[in-house]
Amino acid sequence: MIKHIHRIATVGAISAGLALATALPAGAAVGPAFTSHEQAAYAVTNARFRFVQTTFTLPDATAFASEVGGLGISVQLISSENTWMVLSFNTTTASGVYAASFANEFDAGLAIGANGSLGPNGWAKAGDSVTLSIFYDRAGHDHLTAVDNTTGEAHFTSVAIPTTQYTQARVGAEFGSTPRATAPYTAPVTETHLVRLNDIHLTSYSGSRGGLVSWWVRHKVFMVNSNNVIEIAPHGVFNLGRSFNVFMEPAP
Repeated sequence: MIKHIHRIATVGAISAGLALATALPAGAAVGPAFTSHEQAAYAVTNARFRFVQTTFTLPDATAFASEVGGLGISVQLISSENTWMVLSFNTTTASGVYAASFANEFDAGLAIGANGSLGPNGWAKAGDSVTLSIFYDRAGHDHLTAVDNTTGEAHFTSVAIPTTQYTQARVGAEFGSTPRATAPYTAPVTETHLVRLNDIHLTSYSGSRGGLVSWWVRHKVFMVNSNNVIEIAPHGVFNLGRSFNVFMEPAP
């Protein structure tokens, strides 16, 4: 079992164009795309975030064994000190048995602090609707929740952390075992749907609530290879910024 498949690679800007969704709220903004060698996601910046949540159906990871070795789907809060709190459902594509696990990762994942699992391996299964959320109480604790909406089972934990400023939040999928890993990837013949993330909720320190489309700035995060060719990508947001799909891309 890959326990920390959810770690994030260092990101950088790429020149891919980003289109505004229709009927955006006033002040909605799109920023430059980020890249990663192990992640495809949406990031939001230009605010301080204390809550992030999403709901999705756990995919059958074994269906993607020809393309990737591991799969994690996560919510993340990232601090101004370059520290991540990441909560994910993750598995290898060989086993397809999911774990819900978390890690507090310092210096963009170069060191790992508090980490562990919420519940035993396999308590949520492919085909189940699940919800992940992180709530920072601004008093030294992150409160982590993983819920299987199909069965009603839920697991919670609180993690003591230094007082911080979470200046970025992310929702997406990961494929590597370390933050700076380059996840092995074999392109499918045709574009292949991986997962749809729904019911995305964000709350700022000031109490503003919204999805990916709001006054804060949203960025696509593309998984790319060493030549900066996109391998796995988030597509456009919809449902007023509450939903998006992740696709595996074929070779160019």
